[in-house]
Amino acid sequence: MQPCEYAMMHRYEDHYWWYAGLRRLLTLSFKKTSRLTSEVALLDAGCGTGANLVLFKEILNPEKLFAFDLHSSALRLTSSRNTGALLLQASVGHIPFQNDQLDIITCLDVLYIRGVSDIEALREFYRTLKPGGILLINLPAYEFLRGEHDVAVHTRHRYTAGELSQKLKFVGFKIKRITYWNMFLFPLFFLWRKIRARKKTPEDPKSDLRPLPSWLNEFLKMVLRIEEIFITSLNLPFGTSVFAVARKN
Repeated sequence: MQPCEYAMMHRYEDHYWWYAGLRRLLTLSFKKTSRLTSEVALLDAGCGTGANLVLFKEILNPEKLFAFDLHSSALRLTSSRNTGALLLQASVGHIPFQNDQLDIITCLDVLYIRGVSDIEALREFYRTLKPGGILLINLPAYEFLRGEHDVAVHTRHRYTAGELSQKLKFVGFKIKRITYWNMFLFPLFFLWRKIRARKKTPEDPKSDLRPLPSWLNEFLKMVLRIEEIFITSLNLPFGTSVFAVARKN
């Protein structure tokens, strides 16, 4: 992403509705994970500006907390959060850890980025996880939702649940669950993308992350909290993102 996008992310991700929804989904997934204990080594692969590390510290307080990002500008913003995580500059294609060293890996909206090989990254996740280790992964859904946002954040590809499931199984993972999310807002999101698609992409494209009136941000959070009632026990059939929990055999 452009440095300006990292600055925008750092400014808004603590309270922005979409990030809040993803953190609630992560919290729910951690609570359902049998390896939920503080005596784990957790890696956030592609940590961005670090808000998720704050969550991991609060709900899990892992014995070993690691994070890396490819971009130094992102790591500088992450370090300002003082999470105690060991921060590294690295890529998902070459993870600087030994085989069977990690208990949990999170990789949230990283593998879709231009220049990243998803299979290569998944193989690295599998290699560095301990037997029985858990991978939590989030990606944007559906190529037909591609828009200006994807140009701004250098999207290589948007995924379906079936495609992600196939790739995870190909490298050896066992799927614990895979679901779409942000389903209730999907029609509005689809309409917004179609309207925007009629306009010529500007020379300086912007992502969808932008300031919102507080009432609208809170309303969107509420919609995702209602959706959470369903996603607790069901895998949703469509949405703007796809989320998976997988285990190394």
